[in-house]
Amino acid sequence: LRSAAAENYKHNQSMSELQAAMKDKGGMTTVGFGGTSGDGEMPKGEGEGFKWTQTDDEVEVVVDAGEGTKAKDVWAVFRPDHVKVVVNGETKFEVGGDKPPGLFRKVRPDDCTWTIESGKVVVTLQKTDEQLWHDLIAVQ
Repeated sequence: LRSAAAENYKHNQSMSELQAAMKDKGGMTTVGFGGTSGDGEMPKGEGEGFKWTQTDDEVEVVVDAGEGTKAKDVWAVFRPDHVKVVVNGETKFEVGGDKPPGLFRKVRPDDCTWTIESGKVVVTLQKTDEQLWHDLIAVQ
């Protein structure tokens, strides 16, 4: 048990250093959930035309689609390491597929969904496990 505690401490120290390095390079920002102490902070981010956040079991990506966009205008593809959102024939968001790298971790495609809210496509990706995503896109 003493060894496990030491290993856990080293792992947490390494993860803190990784998060700090990623934040310094602009690849990650954090937002607090459930308090102001810093506990429970989850990585989030944004890119051209999208923002993403996460909980323990899902990642939410909000994609700009334009006012007046209706469900019939949207087409989405979900694969374990690939997500694509097309609006009116134009790809608005894509990670993975023919454009490596893929998602940071795998998702459960059959449990992923999307909705339209005020000119935005809100994509919900179901994680395969409750692991923290340090970014939306895998590091090559």
